[in-house]
Formats: sequence, C-alpha cells, structure tokens
Amino acid sequence: MNSTALKALVPAVILLILGAGLYMALTTPPAEMPTALRSVPEHLRGAALAQSRPVAPFSLNDHNGAPFSEEQLKGKWSLIFFGYTYCPDICPTTLAVLSAMKQSLGSAPELLAETQFVMVSLDPQRDTPEKLGPYIQYFDPGFIAATGEREMIDRLTSSLNIPYAIEGDTKRDDYLVNHSATIALIDPQGQMSGRFNPPHFPERMAKKYQEVVHFLRQ
Repeated sequence: MNSTALKALVPAVILLILGAGLYMALTTPPAEMPTALRSVPEHLRGAALAQSRPVAPFSLNDHNGAPFSEEQLKGKWSLIFFGYTYCPDICPTTLAVLSAMKQSLGSAPELLAETQFVMVSLDPQRDTPEKLGPYIQYFDPGFIAATGEREMIDRLTSSLNIPYAIEGDTKRDDYLVNHSATIALIDPQGQMSGRFNPPHFPERMAKKYQEVVHFLRQ
C-alpha cells in the first residue's frame, strides 16, 4: 500500500475505533459500569472504598432455609462476616462485637432499621441450617446466617476479596477453616462500598460505620 492510500485510510480507522468505543459505552449494562472514584477523607480511608464494586451473583440459603442471594443485599446496608460454627475464637468474638455494635446503633434508630448483619459460613459440610440457626441467634435473634455450595461461597468470597483456607482432613470432624475477620460493607445498591478490618471495638465501629454511611450517601 502506498503512502497516499495509507494516509487516506487512517481517518477511517480512527472513526471506526471511536465508533466501537461509543457503542461499548452505550451498550454496557449499568451493573457492569464502574462507579466514579471518590475522594475519601483521611479518617475514613481503609473503611470507605474509593470506588464501589459490584458483588458477583451468588445463591445461598439462610438459616431458615430461605434463598439468600445478591437480591437480599439490595435495599439495606449489609455488614457481612465470614466464619463457621466450629470456629474456636475469631467467630464468637466477632459476632459478640457485632451484637454490641448493634446495641450502640440504638442511638441511630433509622440507620439501624436499614442495617442487616450477616454471617456466611465457610463450612457448609458441617454447618447445616439446623446448626446455623441456634448458633447465630445466640448472638442476636435478628442476625442472618447463610451458606451453600462451595462454588457459590468461593464466588462471593472472591468478589469481596475475603481469603480463607481449609486446614486438615475434611473426612474427619476436627478440621479448621482459617479465615479473615474482615467485615464487608455492602450498600443498598448491592455493591461493596466499605470494609472494617480487625481489631474490632463495638463503640468505635458503630461510630465509624455511621460516618462511612454518611459519607457514602453524599
């Protein structure tokens, strides 16, 4: 191809690329569109995310046997903790903190009414709904526990960047599940918008949670 023909072709290629980009922008589903970056105040960094991200679709069942999916995360603020009922330390401690935090939110009744507390079990082999129910309700009758197929659990943990690993022989009853104590915050649009890393202190967490929600609502 001579240089004259090449020069004539360049504008057409540019227009084609621009047109393809415009088409992709207009046809990308809203759920896949990235949210705008926020300028997070220094005192909220690490708790409020600079950019919300969608939660991958998943399908679990709660401790009452009812479906629990990404749809149950919409319309409320959700604080999600990952653990299991055989956990010797992190889980009971964290759930006790969340229970005390919930009591501290009594001074903000409107926000409390919009908040749900969820534990997702990483151990579906042992954590049946019959076991999850009494366990989670011991800490608070309003708390939700859910679990399901390993594939769905992995999809959710990966989406929320929550690491865990099973240690030991799962054919025995004494294996452990090593996991994070991080609590993920899902906004009413069903997107991950914050996270609370350990150590957790009920009153501090309640205060920080209110500040994060106030910031995210702006």
